[in-house]
Amino acid sequence: MADQDQDQDQIPLNGEVLQPLSGSTPREKAPDPGERITVTVVVRSRADRGGLAEALKGLARLLPRDRPRLPPDEFERQYGAAPEDIAAVVAFATLHGLHVEEVSAARCTVELSGTLEQFGRAFGVGFRLFGHPIGPYRVQDGPILIPRRLQGVIQDVIGLDDRPLLTPGVAASPAPSSSSVESLAYNDPRTLAKYYGFPEGTGAGQCAALVQFGGGYDTDDMATYFRLRGIACPEMALVEIMGQANQPASPDVMKSCAAYLGLLGPGAAGPDDQAVYKANSSAFWATLECTMDLQILGTVAPGARLVTYLAPNTVQGKYNAFSQAIFDTANNPSVINCSWGSCESQTPQSSMASLDQLFQKAALKGVTICCSAGDYGDGASACGGKPSGHFPASSPNALACGGSSVTQDLSKETSWYEVISGYPMSGGGGYSQFYDLPDWQKSAVTGQTGRGFPDVVAKADIMNGYDVVVGGLDLPMGGTSAAAPLWAGLIALLNEALKQPVGYLTSLLYSSEFASALRAVTQSGGGSCAPTAGWNPCTGLGAPVGTALLAALSAEKSSG
Repeated sequence: MADQDQDQDQIPLNGEVLQPLSGSTPREKAPDPGERITVTVVVRSRADRGGLAEALKGLARLLPRDRPRLPPDEFERQYGAAPEDIAAVVAFATLHGLHVEEVSAARCTVELSGTLEQFGRAFGVGFRLFGHPIGPYRVQDGPILIPRRLQGVIQDVIGLDDRPLLTPGVAASPAPSSSSVESLAYNDPRTLAKYYGFPEGTGAGQCAALVQFGGGYDTDDMATYFRLRGIACPEMALVEIMGQANQPASPDVMKSCAAYLGLLGPGAAGPDDQAVYKANSSAFWATLECTMDLQILGTVAPGARLVTYLAPNTVQGKYNAFSQAIFDTANNPSVINCSWGSCESQTPQSSMASLDQLFQKAALKGVTICCSAGDYGDGASACGGKPSGHFPASSPNALACGGSSVTQDLSKETSWYEVISGYPMSGGGGYSQFYDLPDWQKSAVTGQTGRGFPDVVAKADIMNGYDVVVGGLDLPMGGTSAAAPLWAGLIALLNEALKQPVGYLTSLLYSSEFASALRAVTQSGGGSCAPTAGWNPCTGLGAPVGTALLAALSAEKSSG
């Protein structure tokens, strides 16, 4: 009874009240109070957020070989959740009739299941339903409340709200053309790897993780793609999270959607293709994304083991996908690629903080996280008319990968800007409205208070796009969603050459010792963003010079 009495003294977890997504329609029907859901409770780290930031600051300028490496049990002891904190959350959950599904001290999480009614009583919230073109979703009505005695212990509660994440940065877009797709000049990722001076190797001995949110990939497409390029198909594995299975859109759906979008040439669309696209657009784009990422990364690092972590396209799915990848002791990925993103303005701030804490731990563990920086410039056109950071690329603990345009003869590289079917597309870049400007970026980014992105670029143009085999079709693909896996492939090759993980790379790139490791991209490809010498929000620090990057990482002394 004492615990129950204490739980009556509730306080807001963070005071955040989430608004419905733009374009949402309230549903008259109330949620079923008996509906069962699973919720992720994030428990504080023993090091807490300040301790994590301080530890990361200590290695920001150290070269990979000079950074401390903790075995998993010691890492958990220093940065995991304390047993007494886990026990307090479990006791609270049990008191409210919630079932404990899983506890992970390493990931600082407690997975709980129960009915909406039980969760509503436990956290002092009601629920509403909304419709949206992406799909229906549930929101919590009011701020989350927790017992005062658990203040500081519970850092986040993820999953009461299951809104889909809007993903303007997922744009791995094929190129509509007035001519047939076959007439487009495709680029092989190996051509770009040579152009960017990637070091020799295959990524052997490395594991590269790809976090994906819906869709999936077809093994027949993979076999065809790699066979046509004379490459043995890389070893691939799946980790399915929160019931999200590998469900690529069928070849028939892919063909109908591609025809409707004009990707199969004029006159290819049939009378039913529009309806097919309307019903399957999310699966179509998600399948394209997952397939492209695997094929680009697998082409430049065919000796690496590729593990896809599939989760629902929600904040909870994103958190669990990243946390499972970072703490996967069976696969031990040394680099993680994420080509999905959302507007900071449309992502819960509490969850951005929780995910960034995960990224800090990844950096301390020696895991590099490559994220696409978005395909809509400063984000205003995709984020309600105002510039917005593109998350998770906007995190200072991710490598934000922007886009450039490379001519077919490889003679020139410019900033990326194209108009595709009337829509202007360009490499995402700007300043975070959530994350402060990190110390290591202050000498390069002036006059701003928020983290600047992108950090780097690689080829993203679409009309001369990467050749992707998906649904039995050859489609040209591009966007920063292609630049990120290209960079992830480079990281796998660097890890192989160094015989240890690069880990936290972003901070090093801003030091003078790495000036030759990146080639500035200062010519404009059009649009309103004009690249300049030095860091800029169009092309970041520039494109990779792979062998010079390896040399800088192999230098005898750290700069820190």
